[in-house]
Amino acid sequence: MKLTQAEIDKAEACQTSGDWRHFCDEVKATRDGEYPSDWWNEMKLSGRMDRIVGKWGADSELTILEINPFGKRKDL
Repeated sequence: MKLTQAEIDKAEACQTSGDWRHFCDEVKATRDGEYPSDWWNEMKLSGRMDRIVGKWGADSELTILEINPFGKRKDL
């Protein structure tokens, strides 16, 4: 199931990282925990995700994290 226009409109309306997280959770919940098949093209490659998350100073770059058994997290 692809992203609907209503979902795209809801994404565009996000104003905070909390809004974005809630939106993403809702999208996945309607698809058995998976992102839709066109997510990468519609959100990432189109630049839409960067434009949306840029509202609160974030970007959509993928980040690799080192998992430390002692509980500290370090960006690689």
